[in-house]
Amino acid sequence: MKTKLLLLLVSFFLSAVAPAQNIKRIDGSQIRADTLVSHIKKLMSEAHVSGMGVSIYNHNKPVFSQTFGLANVQKGTPFTPSQVMYGASFSKTVFAYIVMHFVQDKVIDLDRPLVTYLSKPLPDYHIPGWNRGYQDIGNDKRYEKITARMCLDHTTGFPNWRWYEPDKKLKFKREPGSRYSY
Repeated sequence: MKTKLLLLLVSFFLSAVAPAQNIKRIDGSQIRADTLVSHIKKLMSEAHVSGMGVSIYNHNKPVFSQTFGLANVQKGTPFTPSQVMYGASFSKTVFAYIVMHFVQDKVIDLDRPLVTYLSKPLPDYHIPGWNRGYQDIGNDKRYEKITARMCLDHTTGFPNWRWYEPDKKLKFKREPGSRYSY
């Protein structure tokens, strides 16, 4: 229930838009903003969701945007429109949309190795943080085979999370392009 609620309601575009009097639903019917707020609060309570943001767009225009609950339960910090959220897999749809526009505009080719777009080897790019960067695979040249298509269809050969590994290091689990893994 919690996942379904989040998939249906959460949006990354939390703009400061006043709730519309009526909001058009996908089926063409309408719901009042105050009724929607009541439903959201009820579902959050039932699913034990501590905080979330909801934005609704009709015809690419924001018609409702509101935050609910707490961003940090332990500290009692309210969820605000400027709150940074961990997007996890929700960001994959946005990423795929952007990539496909690059493909359409012939900026990138889905089957060209991504390293050909870089000015230096991938492991030379340092991203701060214990779980960032590509230094762990510097001696494994299989990274040179990875294409945009492999990234989009989960066939890079990487595990979903490096921190599931006992040593917390990024490593190939299989040959790039050989098998789907999420």
